[in-house]
Amino acid sequence: MRCFLEDSPSETHIVGYYEILDRLEKDDGVLAAVYHSENNTLIYRTTLTKKKGKFSFVPHVNGQLKFCYQTINGGSWIYEKQRLRFAIRYDHLLHS
Repeated sequence: MRCFLEDSPSETHIVGYYEILDRLEKDDGVLAAVYHSENNTLIYRTTLTKKKGKFSFVPHVNGQLKFCYQTINGGSWIYEKQRLRFAIRYDHLLHS
């Protein structure tokens, strides 16, 4: 699992755009989870199974968010030696 931290104000609409760079087999994908970094509360979770796409959510907390990604294979976790490369970009859209 790979994680990184990012600051985000409360009520900001976050849109993630992703592209899986390796070949996808049936049931392969990436589990994406977002946690509040202070108390590890799960804020958002989804499974990315298409080659390219987007997802969005609105965190209702201020502060740092921890974005974590884990590759999955056929519904089971992939071991450390097996990797699935992907690219991701986020846009933060402030509510007016």
